[in-house]
Amino acid sequence: MPIESYVGQLEPETEKAAIWRFLDMDKCRHLMATSELYFCRADLLSDERAGLPLEEYLATFGLHPLDLNDRRELLNHIGSNAQFREGFYVSCWHLFRAENREMWKKYGDEGVAITSRYQLLNRSIHRRNPPPR
Repeated sequence: MPIESYVGQLEPETEKAAIWRFLDMDKCRHLMATSELYFCRADLLSDERAGLPLEEYLATFGLHPLDLNDRRELLNHIGSNAQFREGFYVSCWHLFRAENREMWKKYGDEGVAITSRYQLLNRSIHRRNPPPR
């Protein structure tokens, strides 16, 4: 399965940018034992909206949410996108610009943060999965 960046991915200002991965202890032990990153299926993330389009995107279809026919088509788009999430796996990294209290609050009690540079992660991923030509 090829590795692809999500549409509209924000790239760091420099390839040497510090990136952080906040992990619970089970995922950290797995990483240390196997040297493999954990990728979560997008529909299983704790944010139930992760991977679904924003309301602004849905508005680009030109459908009126109160028109029954338009509403049915809109719901079909939303349902299709929800199903597509089952085929996407993600590994979330944080561009470190400053301490992030929310990340430590979520993982700090029994978790760790690892750090690297964007270029190292990018190179490592593409070495194992070269981009399509």
